[in-house]
Amino acid sequence: MIMVSDFTTIEIIAREGNLVMKSIVACLGEIFTEVKHFVSLNIAVGDVTDLDWERLVLSAGSTVVVGFWARWSGPSLPILPIFDEVAQEYSGRLNCYKLEVDENPSTATRYPARTLPTFIIFKNGERKDTVIGAVPKTTLTSTIEKYL
Repeated sequence: MIMVSDFTTIEIIAREGNLVMKSIVACLGEIFTEVKHFVSLNIAVGDVTDLDWERLVLSAGSTVVVGFWARWSGPSLPILPIFDEVAQEYSGRLNCYKLEVDENPSTATRYPARTLPTFIIFKNGERKDTVIGAVPKTTLTSTIEKYL
């Protein structure tokens, strides 16, 4: 048999439980937003590997920019979102890819990047120019403009 005081206790527990649930949902929403932001950072910049280098870069009939980077390279990480912005701005006019040097040793050896990040610009499969280091966006775009 439930007494009136028991109903009050159940109501308080239900109310507190509801607040806890609302807090959990809010936290999950924030986490989802952060994950969605992180995932969207490099949507315009595809990955290129040793296996598809020939097809995506050397056989391309257009301008291609490849960003050589590594997970352990501090300067590489902050410029990746900038590289993504460049790729979005020039969408349809060039292709942008990033190559993780540790995972693709064959290509990284053929095009040695002594400093990371390094951006190599190809036009019709031919190496045209190189931008070395975590440079301002304008430096990268002004170099790219020469080959469009």
